[in-house]
Amino acid sequence: MQEKKREVFGEDSKSMKEEVFLSSLDEDTRKRIYELESELYANLATLQSISRSFEESRLDPATFKRLLKAIMKTSFKAKHELEKLGLDVNEFIKNHGFLEEFNLAVKNLKWDIGEENSIYEISLESPGIIAGKTSDVVSSFITLSDSVKIRAECKQIYPLLNELLIALSKYPGFGSSHKVCKEIMDWQAKLKNFNPSDKLDEKTSLELDNAIQLWKSEFDATIKKACF
Repeated sequence: MQEKKREVFGEDSKSMKEEVFLSSLDEDTRKRIYELESELYANLATLQSISRSFEESRLDPATFKRLLKAIMKTSFKAKHELEKLGLDVNEFIKNHGFLEEFNLAVKNLKWDIGEENSIYEISLESPGIIAGKTSDVVSSFITLSDSVKIRAECKQIYPLLNELLIALSKYPGFGSSHKVCKEIMDWQAKLKNFNPSDKLDEKTSLELDNAIQLWKSEFDATIKKACF
């Protein structure tokens, strides 16, 4: 397996950091990493080919989306397992020249360093689990928005914000570091300046409801992209 990996990637293309990392692992773990790296290489090569065909109008949009989604799932499963084994996959892709060799594939996977991976994390979940979690989030959005519109007391709105935060935090790709979750926490901090029995003034109520609609729109757009 190691010889096969050398043939695919080239011994000289490995970074010293990767060599040191691999040398610290047991044989079975190294073997699994080589298998996953080879799988990732094959997926990128395949996606590069179909991306080129799509750009040259030799592949219809529906077929391209179907193939992209299938490759996306297997690629991100391999990425997830490699990262669990300790490999920096973004560095691996850069060090082996895949950003140049598979430029269309990387672009279509949107595998950019620092970019949110919500879409891909959602795609790894089973449809049944996603449906249940989506229902919880949507229900929280509706209940919170209705309460804000009728200008309920802060002691009622605050826990609803918390319920939404918890539901989103459990949703793939929407952890506590996500922009929407951070904005919810910012609003929780603002509400602490009010007495629990206070009702939001008209201006604050409108601002919060506008924020809720923006959060909901971003959530809906992410789901739509993940389930195209």
